[in-house]
Amino acid sequence: MTFYTKDGSSYCIHLCRLHSLPVLEDTDEVPHVYDYLCDLIERNHPMVLGVNNSNLPNLIQIMTDVFVKNAIKIEHIVARRMITIIREIQVAYVG
Repeated sequence: MTFYTKDGSSYCIHLCRLHSLPVLEDTDEVPHVYDYLCDLIERNHPMVLGVNNSNLPNLIQIMTDVFVKNAIKIEHIVARRMITIIREIQVAYVG
Protein backbone atom coordinates (compact mmCIF):
# COMPACT_ATOMS: atom_id res chain seq x y z
CA MET A 1 0.00 0.00 0.00
CA THR A 2 1.39 3.41 -0.90
CA PHE A 3 0.54 6.65 0.84
CA TYR A 4 1.64 10.14 0.04
CA THR A 5 3.36 12.39 2.52
CA LYS A 6 2.63 16.05 3.11
CA ASP A 7 5.21 17.04 0.52
CA GLY A 8 3.69 14.71 -2.10
CA SER A 9 6.38 12.04 -2.07
CA SER A 10 5.25 8.46 -1.74
CA TYR A 11 5.86 6.35 1.33
CA CYS A 12 5.10 2.66 1.40
CA ILE A 13 3.83 1.02 4.54
CA HIS A 14 2.18 -2.31 5.07
CA LEU A 15 -0.42 -1.38 7.61
CA CYS A 16 -1.42 -4.96 8.24
CA ARG A 17 2.12 -5.48 9.59
CA LEU A 18 1.94 -3.22 12.60
CA HIS A 19 3.68 -6.01 14.48
CA SER A 20 6.92 -4.97 12.74
CA LEU A 21 6.82 -1.80 14.82
CA PRO A 22 8.38 -0.35 16.87
CA VAL A 23 11.32 0.82 14.81
CA LEU A 24 13.99 1.47 17.42
CA GLU A 25 17.50 1.06 16.05
CA ASP A 26 17.46 3.24 12.95
CA THR A 27 17.61 6.66 14.56
CA ASP A 28 17.47 8.40 11.17
CA GLU A 29 14.18 6.70 10.33
CA VAL A 30 12.50 6.84 13.74
CA PRO A 31 11.18 10.41 13.45
CA HIS A 32 9.87 9.81 9.93
CA VAL A 33 8.17 6.53 10.78
CA TYR A 34 6.42 7.89 13.85
CA ASP A 35 5.54 11.23 12.27
CA TYR A 36 3.79 9.27 9.56
CA LEU A 37 2.14 6.96 12.08
CA CYS A 38 0.86 10.05 13.90
CA ASP A 39 -0.55 11.35 10.61
CA LEU A 40 -2.44 8.10 10.10
CA ILE A 41 -3.76 8.02 13.66
CA GLU A 42 -4.90 11.64 13.45
CA ARG A 43 -6.68 10.88 10.18
CA ASN A 44 -8.45 7.97 11.90
CA HIS A 45 -7.15 5.60 9.25
CA PRO A 46 -9.25 2.44 9.65
CA MET A 47 -6.41 0.05 8.80
CA VAL A 48 -4.26 1.61 11.49
CA LEU A 49 -6.91 2.00 14.19
CA GLY A 50 -8.60 -1.31 13.49
CA VAL A 51 -12.24 -2.26 13.85
CA ASN A 52 -13.77 -0.26 16.71
CA ASN A 53 -10.29 1.17 17.41
CA SER A 54 -9.09 -2.29 18.42
CA ASN A 55 -5.46 -1.43 17.57
CA LEU A 56 -5.25 1.48 20.02
CA PRO A 57 -3.67 -0.58 22.83
CA ASN A 58 -1.01 -1.86 20.40
CA LEU A 59 -0.38 1.63 19.04
CA ILE A 60 0.08 3.02 22.53
CA GLN A 61 2.44 0.16 23.39
CA ILE A 62 4.44 0.78 20.22
CA MET A 63 4.77 4.48 20.96
CA THR A 64 5.69 3.96 24.62
CA ASP A 65 8.34 1.39 23.60
CA VAL A 66 9.98 4.11 21.52
CA PHE A 67 10.35 6.24 24.67
CA VAL A 68 11.40 3.36 26.94
CA LYS A 69 14.15 2.38 24.49
CA ASN A 70 15.24 6.01 24.03
CA ALA A 71 14.80 5.73 20.28
CA ILE A 72 13.75 9.38 20.10
CA LYS A 73 14.57 12.30 22.33
CA ILE A 74 11.61 13.54 24.37
CA GLU A 75 12.28 17.08 23.12
CA HIS A 76 11.89 16.08 19.46
CA ILE A 77 8.80 17.54 17.82
CA VAL A 78 7.63 14.07 16.76
CA ALA A 79 8.01 12.81 20.32
CA ARG A 80 5.88 15.71 21.55
CA ARG A 81 3.29 14.83 18.91
CA MET A 82 3.26 11.19 20.03
CA ILE A 83 2.78 12.25 23.66
CA THR A 84 -0.13 14.48 22.65
CA ILE A 85 -1.80 11.59 20.82
CA ILE A 86 -1.30 9.25 23.78
CA ARG A 87 -2.84 11.84 26.11
CA GLU A 88 -5.79 12.40 23.76
CA ILE A 89 -6.44 8.66 23.65
CA GLN A 90 -6.19 8.48 27.43
CA VAL A 91 -8.74 11.28 27.87
CA ALA A 92 -11.11 9.86 25.24
CA TYR A 93 -11.04 6.24 26.35
CA VAL A 94 -9.96 6.16 29.97
CA GLY A 95 -11.67 9.31 31.16
